[in-house]
Amino acid sequence: MIANRRLIETIRGRATAGTSSSSSPLAARPPIVRALARTTAAVAGAGLCCALVAGGGGAVLRSAASAAVGAGGGYATERPVDPAASAAVQVVAAVPGSSAAVPAVLAPTPPPPAPAPPAAPAAAPAPTVAPVAPPAAGTVEAIIMEVFGPHGPAAIGVARCESGLNPRAVSRGGGNWGLFQINTVHQRRVAAMGYQWEDVLDARVNALVARAIFLEQGWQPWGCRHAAR
Repeated sequence: MIANRRLIETIRGRATAGTSSSSSPLAARPPIVRALARTTAAVAGAGLCCALVAGGGGAVLRSAASAAVGAGGGYATERPVDPAASAAVQVVAAVPGSSAAVPAVLAPTPPPPAPAPPAAPAAAPAPTVAPVAPPAAGTVEAIIMEVFGPHGPAAIGVARCESGLNPRAVSRGGGNWGLFQINTVHQRRVAAMGYQWEDVLDARVNALVARAIFLEQGWQPWGCRHAAR
């Protein structure tokens, strides 16, 4: 601490001698004198006091003296300040094993990578339905489909339940005849349609009579109405 104070007093003595040697303003003085005056003000500032308290006073004083004193005992000329260096974001970091402090530039933290979009779920395959082959031409099923149209599948189910698709089936008591087991109570209907009662044993005639009854009453008159699909 005593050596530091002596160095400060020596620099101040030189600044005083340079000031008293000329009565001209600071702007009119030689560059050497201006550099000495500014260095003396910087050394006497608050930054020097803080550095001395922290134990790095010797290094700061040596840096200040080196900036002012040249190799031949003179003083260095003023240097322009780099704006780019002043704009840099710096912090003071201590070097391990030394009392000196060096600036360290803080690098910006890169932003985290954007999360990947979730994968789209795979679409479930559409169920495949095997097409129903139409009945062969001339068969009982084909005749029923032709007579009943959109109600053909339900009519085929009822006829299969009633007679087993047998156009000449007759019940034991003789009351029900043909493909849809038309009851004898419909004899007048059959005659009104231009047929003989025995004609109901024909598959097409029986289907035509059954369709006429269905359009009036639905499948209710048949005991196998549950077979309609």
